[in-house]
Amino acid sequence: MVRLPGRQVDLFLETQLQSHGWRTADFTPPPYEGPNLDRTDYLLTLDGVNHSLATQHTFAEMEAMRVQQEREITPPVMPASLEWLEYRFPRFYIDAIVDMAARNGTKVVFLYLPRYGGPPAPAAYEQLYASRAGLINPRSVVQDFRLWWDDTHVNAEGSHLITDAVAESLWRDGYAK
Repeated sequence: MVRLPGRQVDLFLETQLQSHGWRTADFTPPPYEGPNLDRTDYLLTLDGVNHSLATQHTFAEMEAMRVQQEREITPPVMPASLEWLEYRFPRFYIDAIVDMAARNGTKVVFLYLPRYGGPPAPAAYEQLYASRAGLINPRSVVQDFRLWWDDTHVNAEGSHLITDAVAESLWRDGYAK
């Protein structure tokens, strides 16, 4: 939706920088990729390689990825009694954002994007934010192992399902009005 205006603003800024001598004259604008560019079919990595997101894995492959990913999760460093200290800074900023939104009459909603086989909801949300902000949780629409590209990313079909679920929830729960 904002791809074309974003490209136009970027080109304007580059042109202005160039006209004031702050950029070299050899700037070449990137090719225009169209107004309805859909990047859910492939992932372009930093090394310039396109990876198809139409990939589907077997149940056994996804379970192996899930087990490996769970082994790699860093547990809390401090004991439970000091959890407030370990997560102090991120929670401080989240609290400040939620408080500022409330003061200004703005609704806050968190989006939970699960990992394959992950928890049904983020633990900290129920404990800390459920009374102050909404939660969009599209986990139920991506429980099928065939909707995952790897253990933490949905494939193209999963991406479409999550997009539809988030859009529906934004509208239904009054966040888009």
